[in-house]
Order: sequence, then C-alpha cells, then structure tokens
Amino acid sequence: MTVNYNRPQINVNEKLNTNKTNIGQLGRKVLGAQTQEQLSDYVSAGRINQIRNGDATINQRGASSYSSNGYTLDGWFMGTATTYTVTPHTLTVPFKGFNKAIRCQVTGSGNSDPYLLQRIENGHRAFHQQTVTFSFWAAGDVEMALASQGVSFPGGYGTVPFKDLVQIDEFRGGWRRFAVTAGMGDLSGLSYFQIGFELEPSTVFDVYFTGLQCEIGSSASPFQHLPIADQLAWNMRYYQVLELDDMMIMRGATGTTYSLADLQTNIFLSVPMRATPSTGNLAGGTPLTAQGFTNAYSSSPGTFEIALSAKSKHLLVPIYRANDDNGGTALPTSVAFLTFSDDGFVTAEL
Repeated sequence: MTVNYNRPQINVNEKLNTNKTNIGQLGRKVLGAQTQEQLSDYVSAGRINQIRNGDATINQRGASSYSSNGYTLDGWFMGTATTYTVTPHTLTVPFKGFNKAIRCQVTGSGNSDPYLLQRIENGHRAFHQQTVTFSFWAAGDVEMALASQGVSFPGGYGTVPFKDLVQIDEFRGGWRRFAVTAGMGDLSGLSYFQIGFELEPSTVFDVYFTGLQCEIGSSASPFQHLPIADQLAWNMRYYQVLELDDMMIMRGATGTTYSLADLQTNIFLSVPMRATPSTGNLAGGTPLTAQGFTNAYSSSPGTFEIALSAKSKHLLVPIYRANDDNGGTALPTSVAFLTFSDDGFVTAEL
C-alpha cells in the first residue's frame, strides 16, 4: 500500500498576519531579508542593543578612574575637559538588573564640552535611513546632563545628520530613564555610527549612566542584559589584555650558548580582533621587557625588550630582537630563553 502525504508550504508572513501578531518594523525587515549580510545588519546576531558594555560591566583596562582623553571602560571614549573623570562605579543598591554604572564627574570650572561617546561598528549600515531610539538610565546632580549638542546620533566622518535632539535641564536625585528617537537619513558616507553625550561645559557636575541602549524602532525596549561571557567576548573584539608576565620563550641550545637568531613564538588570540591590532605594554609604553637567561640558568639575567608584532586579527608574534638594556642593537649571544616581565595588550578600536 502506498501512502501519499502532501505537506503544504507555510508562508510565515501569512501566518503572522492571520494570527494578528505585531512583529513590528524590525520584524518585517528580518522576514524580508534577502541575504545573510542583510539579516545580520538587521538583528546583529540576535542583539537588539547595538551599544556594547551599556551596563558598564566590562573594564579590561582595569583603572579605577580615567582622567585623560581616550578609552575608559570598554567601548566608552572620553575627552576634552581638564578636570573631568570617568569612573567605573558599583551601585550600592542594584536595580532592574543593573549592578554597575559609568560615573562622569567634573570637579572644576572652565572646562570645554566634556563628552562620553561610543562608536558602533557597522551601525552606519544597520541604522541607514532607519528610525532609531537611544535610551539610558541616569542619576546624579547636574544642571544639564545633555548640553546644546545633545545626543549626537552619527558622528564619525563628515557631517552629523542629527544632533540638538534633546536637552535635560536640572535633573537631580534618583534614577530616571530617558529615551530619544530620531530618523537617521542617509548614513552611507560614514565609516561607523557614533553616539553619546556632550555634557554641560564650565559646570561642576556628578552624573551616573547605565542601561545605555541603541536600537531600531520608535520606542525603547527593556534593556537587553547579555551574559557576562558574551559581553566580554564582544568587547575583546576591540581590546584584549595579554597576561604575559612570566611567560617564557625558549630555543634549544644543548651544549652551546644562544646564537644570533630571532627568538620568537606564536600567541593566538582567544577572540579574533576587528582588524589587525596594534600592541602595547599594559604598564605604559610600547615595548615589553623580558629577563634573558643563558642555557646554564644564569642567576643574573639581562633585561631586554620584546617586539610584539601582530601578524593578523588572531595571531601575534613576540620577537626578541630589540635593544638590550645597555642601549645596544646587537643581539646578545648568551641568551637561551626569555621570561616576560610585563603584561601587554592589543587594540583594534574604531
């Protein structure tokens, strides 16, 4: 006996319409995606929030406070003010799943436009001609948390299509959630999407931010909390600490001393970087240092520099062929192996 079974093809759009399910603007775009790249742009691998470290949980650089132009907590860039500090802050009383916050503080007058911003990789593609909502929680004591330039939607290269979007005057005290919505227009000429705060200049203030979220749509969704492992991996695409202290590089030298040749090894990064990274010494400066030992395990090693070279997005090669501790450029002939004296880092920030 032959049994024929016909299974009708399911039209997802028709089923959703039949069930009167409100899939929203983003849902319709996801269903209409024609390529994997398009789908990835719309949903960013399942993330609603395009801002990384919006809950201030990741601080790989490890400082207790930051007071100079540059990156602070992972993803967040500060600048311009002379008495401006950015601090990773642990909440005394957690709320709505938040345990951390970014504290922005100006302790003196005469500052020019202190700011805090983040550059979003591929945001210019995902948000191109879309309605975008930026939401955040804030608390503190400020005359104006967002100054005349307000929330700068794209910055980056070229003009800023949307700014002067909102001013929040004299908000003081406990936590409040704010949301700003705007149409993005043509972002095709940008290389990334930039968002953040330009804080009131020439004003002493102390303000806290957490739950920062940027998403497609005209309303703010509840903040998307990510598992800490996912958060860390996402941020390590742009910055990674290398725990190299006491790591050893060696080359066989049985019965002889080390000869004039490169002494090197390979270090594979656990998370591939956004681009081929630049490298540095976590304690400051570019070169790493190492103690060089002879094959007889000398108790008085020399101190030498290590060139940490990035070969690709996922591979580093530390090479011992830099200056020795006496300022010379010749490679010492008596070193059989090296032990690192420093930790390093790699960075591929936007």
